[in-house]
Amino acid sequence: SLMSPFLIQQQLHWSPSLYGWSSLFSVLGFFGGTLISRYSIKTQTYSNMVLRGLYVLTVASAFMVFPALYSIFNVWMIVLPMALFMLGVGMIYPNTNRGALA
Repeated sequence: SLMSPFLIQQQLHWSPSLYGWSSLFSVLGFFGGTLISRYSIKTQTYSNMVLRGLYVLTVASAFMVFPALYSIFNVWMIVLPMALFMLGVGMIYPNTNRGALA
């Protein structure tokens, strides 16, 4: 995300190395989404998996918006919804490639 380094390092006073470690959650979310996609490939159509990924993206977006509306601001309100968002991206990206090549 474009704003997360600024928010975490400047506003919450985390060091750059600690921010780097916190971004590991996003990578793990993406990896988890691709694993879900991989193991669901035999039972689900690619369009169904894209739809499920979009549901996850919608929920993750709500988890990002609602704390901001109520001025709840801490690092976990940034990192955990971003990891959930990347889980949805990990579910969508392989399936859109699969659909384009099918």
